[in-house]
Amino acid sequence: MAESLREKRCRFSRNVALLAQYMSLQGYEYAFDQFKRTQAEANANATAGAGIAKSLHILGLAVDINLYKDGEYLEDSERH
Repeated sequence: MAESLREKRCRFSRNVALLAQYMSLQGYEYAFDQFKRTQAEANANATAGAGIAKSLHILGLAVDINLYKDGEYLEDSERH
């Protein structure tokens, strides 16, 4: 049987909690932004070049994480 959206969202939330623990143990600070977006927000982000229209945020299966190390915001993925 296929996993329901509720089950996927619950599993995702558990994994986000594990990721938060891991980031803390690695010496990072973090701030979560948006977990859920509307289709209109996703479309606007896609139009602005800052996202995609079929974002998993719409389903509550994605989160934006602002990552910091030694008080500095890490913009580049390579530094993550």
